[in-house]
Amino acid sequence: MDKIITYNNIYNYIEKQKQFLIQVKSIQYDITKKDYKKQGYSFTDYVKSKWNISKAQAYRYLISAKVLDQLKEFDILPNYERLCRSLNSVTETPQQIKLLWGTIVKRYRNTPDNINSSMISKVWKELYNDKKYFHICHIDKKFNDKIEQTLVNYSRRIKSKQINSKTNNSSTNNKINTSSKNKASLNNKIIDYGISEAVYQTNEVCYVPAFQPQYIVSNDNNQFQNIIYY
Repeated sequence: MDKIITYNNIYNYIEKQKQFLIQVKSIQYDITKKDYKKQGYSFTDYVKSKWNISKAQAYRYLISAKVLDQLKEFDILPNYERLCRSLNSVTETPQQIKLLWGTIVKRYRNTPDNINSSMISKVWKELYNDKKYFHICHIDKKFNDKIEQTLVNYSRRIKSKQINSKTNNSSTNNKINTSSKNKASLNNKIIDYGISEAVYQTNEVCYVPAFQPQYIVSNDNNQFQNIIYY
């Protein structure tokens, strides 16, 4: 009698698991392909019209798909979304989630319907405090922080280079345009800077604001010289 009950429990769980897996993988496949954009749907409208779920629920199903992909080697899998969310929330690596779920399945293989979120948290705490699994459950936070900071710094450098590149290109184009407009009149010993005032030259160095074209003329030899900024 007990064997029959056990068989029925496992069978019912597996059937529910199959249905859940089909639904989750279908949602994952369609959203990943992004066909809804080609059809003119927004993400929210698409998941509502096709599966009658909200945007938040769709994201939770995507988390479930990620968890199920990590646990595909097991014959017994989480068979509803909250179990997947609980597994995902307490673990950080595929190795951790496999250890946790494998431990749970080993303990409750004959009664998988008893597996719930509270049980997941309880088993994880046991594994976390077990020295045998210290190398799996305890991640070096400093090391992870260093990796994260390195990625952040790299991203900032890339953005800075892109901004500088655009600024330099813009500056070069402005100089070319300004140079063609601001022609010097050597006969009158005047430099026309494209503004309302002309700058008359003497034998001394001529000072003009740094944002103006970067040339001066000497009265003695009518030659262009580099300007000195102030």
